[in-house]
Amino acid sequence: AGAIRDGVMTTLTIFAVSALAATLAGFVAFLLGKQPVRVFQWLAQGYIQLFRNTPLLVQIYFFYKGLPHFGMTLTPMVCGILALSLQTGAYLAEVYRAALDAIPKEQVESGLALGFTRLQTYRHVVFPQAMGILLPPYGNQMAGLVKNTSLVAFISVPDLFFVVFQGGATHFRYLEFFVLGIALYMGLILMLSALFKALEQWVVKASWREEGAHA
Repeated sequence: AGAIRDGVMTTLTIFAVSALAATLAGFVAFLLGKQPVRVFQWLAQGYIQLFRNTPLLVQIYFFYKGLPHFGMTLTPMVCGILALSLQTGAYLAEVYRAALDAIPKEQVESGLALGFTRLQTYRHVVFPQAMGILLPPYGNQMAGLVKNTSLVAFISVPDLFFVVFQGGATHFRYLEFFVLGIALYMGLILMLSALFKALEQWVVKASWREEGAHA
């Protein structure tokens, strides 16, 4: 029981750090892609294409086994977090782009015509609408991130999957341990989904209040 608890905590730690880093990495890539300077656009697209079109496990092993050839040796957990963050961030950059591009430019023009500054227009008009579009795919990416944390077990990080596999191998009770692992992963993702569902409802209500205040 103690090993399973520690495995769950390790998985949650990897998820939390990776989710934060991926959110920031994706936003930076999105902003770079919107810059008028071509070099920034190429950098953003190169990052997005590289990490979206190569397997996550290959990326994990590149950081774990490849970086030492360049004189950089990171712990297995850091390698896993780095790969998870960069790949998820590449997908989130496209999520941000799709959400903001879905808001018609006329909305910005209308806000400016009402006397809002550009910052106020994005704060009160664009972002509330974009959040409603953004949250469902963002939540899906976070659910996928929880599942992808299991790949760090391949580089000996003692996460939930690693502990479950080791328990099954040690006690020759693979069925019981893997059923427990499935139940725990499902529980984590269902709780995360419920959290994002509540957040989506809150954003919708908040946007209604915002519209009422400016009506």
